Amino acid sequence: MRFKTNVDGADHQITADADGALAVDADHFVAQVSSPSPERRVVRVADKSYEVRVIEDGADSGKYVLELGGERILATVMDVSRDAASAVASPTAAQAPLETIAKPLEPAGEGIRAPMPGMIVEILVQPGDTIEAGDPVLILEAMKMENEVRTTKKATVTSVLVKKGDRAERGQLLVGLE
Repeated sequence: MRFKTNVDGADHQITADADGALAVDADHFVAQVSSPSPERRVVRVADKSYEVRVIEDGADSGKYVLELGGERILATVMDVSRDAASAVASPTAAQAPLETIAKPLEPAGEGIRAPMPGMIVEILVQPGDTIEAGDPVLILEAMKMENEVRTTKKATVTSVLVKKGDRAERGQLLVGLE
């Protein structure tokens, strides 16, 4: 996915793929993002972790207010395209400037959301897969029961936003579809 963003008055180009490879302008790095709750992201780059709080979620407007290290950051997502996954070169796990880590959040758009809170037990699809209505896409464990989460329509998987062992909150976007 490719994002055009404005963070605290500065424009940036962000390219991300499902494997965690990110490019922010000319800087490349690998990051893992988990969502322990709808308002919290934990971003791991190399051997460091950063907690990012989502103060204002702009999924509808494209405007986000984030908090990183006690500092509030205004981020606006102006353009999103889903054809950029191959544009990220193979980055090394180099340390990125701290202010660039907070920018990538859940992509906007359609997808499969968690019907209930739970833990991801298995992921059955990957980006590029074509799925039919009723196909299972992942298994979510909730209340000691394994639940198949299925698609309701024919679509192409654009991104998988969770990994095995992640905790998912009700309504959290798990798999992006096109």
